[in-house]
Amino acid sequence: MPIDDIDHIAVAFGRSVRPFIHSGIIYRDDRDSLLFLDLDLKGDISSDSLEAKRATRFAWTIPIGVSGITLEQIASLCQYLAEIKPRVPYGFKYTPSVFRTEAGSIQFSTSGDSFGLTCATFVLCVFESHNVRLLKENEWDCRVDDENWQSAVYELMRNNGETFGIPQTEIDRNQGDIPCIRFRPQEVIAACRSREIPLGFHEAELLGNECLASLNAMHSVLGGVW
Repeated sequence: MPIDDIDHIAVAFGRSVRPFIHSGIIYRDDRDSLLFLDLDLKGDISSDSLEAKRATRFAWTIPIGVSGITLEQIASLCQYLAEIKPRVPYGFKYTPSVFRTEAGSIQFSTSGDSFGLTCATFVLCVFESHNVRLLKENEWDCRVDDENWQSAVYELMRNNGETFGIPQTEIDRNQGDIPCIRFRPQEVIAACRSREIPLGFHEAELLGNECLASLNAMHSVLGGVW
């Protein structure tokens, strides 16, 4: 399926800076352009052309368990996020969160004791904002690899926080949250490939690893690679 055939949105993941995997949402705006929406380490939401992302080899898939009407609504939210660009802290710990639109503004609202998002939970949050739950979050446990990844990202934030403009309070809070449960980009992709959502941990981990192996081999069982 050519990428130009995406009607509303697709979810994508790829390797940005090794060994890190990055995820985001491809959406079609009201000018019929396909754009890539994501959250970076600085807490900035950005919307770029697909051409600007070609340095990273991304694989993508259309969420097959979500109705076309809902995908269209999510695409509209993506465009609104791209226009308003609310800052969202980069945070390891995730509890169900949403973006709320009120009086011409948009606010990030989280539950529990989490305070921010990663690139993967940003995707979860965007879907949750339209009452679409991709994963059964309560089935996840903290894994050894999660702690290793969090420690590596924390060091990146600590060493570059001033350059990136990351508040020290956010860096410290992320340090305090290590170790915690991590929802991985490939597991979010796995949920988007499933007709039955939300997807449980074991199914998401298994299918997610298959997606990751496909990405590493530079071919795809997903919608496509660009």
